[in-house]
Amino acid sequence: MTGVDSSERLIEAAKALAPTGSAAPTFQVSDVGNLDLEDTNFDLVVCNHVVNDLPDPTGPIHEEE
Repeated sequence: MTGVDSSERLIEAAKALAPTGSAAPTFQVSDVGNLDLEDTNFDLVVCNHVVNDLPDPTGPIHEEE
């Protein structure tokens, strides 16, 4: 699991609450419109409170096949 947010403070708060060990998620401070992640890395994407704040959500939510 990878958590992404443009707010470093929110990423740090998530890290403080995250489980450790083999199930530990990774976190990345990044703009969802310009992620440095491979399109095929994920089976599921969950977005909370982000789509309404994007000027044009078609780019960030587009998946290459």
